[in-house]
Amino acid sequence: MLKLGLLLQEEDPTGAETWWLRAKDAGQSEALHYLGTLYKQRGRSEDAEQYLRQAADYGYSSAMFNFAVLLQDDGRSEEAETFYRRAA
Repeated sequence: MLKLGLLLQEEDPTGAETWWLRAKDAGQSEALHYLGTLYKQRGRSEDAEQYLRQAADYGYSSAMFNFAVLLQDDGRSEEAETFYRRAA
C-alpha cells in the first residue's frame, strides 16, 4: 500500500493519499510521514502537524526534520529546535 502511494504521488496525489491512509490504518507508520508531507504541501497545516509529529515519535528522522520546519514556519522556534536536534 505504501509503495502504491509512492508510485502515484506525482501524477495522482489524491490516489496516493488514499493508499497512504490505508497503509496508516494497516499499521505502516511510515505512511504518517508521507501524509504529513502531502498535507504540508497542500497547506493543511493542522493535519500536517498531526501526522508529522506521529511519524517523528516513531523515530523517522526525515519526519523530525520536516516537523521542525513546520514548527519554525509557525513561529515555534524553541520547539522546532528540539526536533532539528533529534533529526540530526
